[in-house]
Amino acid sequence: TDKTDTVNIKTAGLPTLGVLTRFDVTVQGINSDYFHASSPTLSLNQLLQALLGGGIDIPVTYRPYEYGPHEAELLITATLLGVLAPVQITVPLHGTTETVSVPT
Repeated sequence: TDKTDTVNIKTAGLPTLGVLTRFDVTVQGINSDYFHASSPTLSLNQLLQALLGGGIDIPVTYRPYEYGPHEAELLITATLLGVLAPVQITVPLHGTTETVSVPT
């Protein structure tokens, strides 16, 4: 079965996440095909959550199809105000399975 969790992004040193205009996420690394993440859309509700200090949630799904530990990274690129250089950060992703789920 799949396991989904979230990565919550909050800013440090910036007034709010409200100045963000776009997030792009990419899964990279040796076992990147075991993980999936979608770029969040910045809806009005999410911008309000960010302004209140809640950050932005990025769902990440782990789908193992082989036994053992799996490692990858989530590369997050945030564009600020559409004019400043993008800010990038990586978050390590870890997963382990003792049984295999077979995607249908």
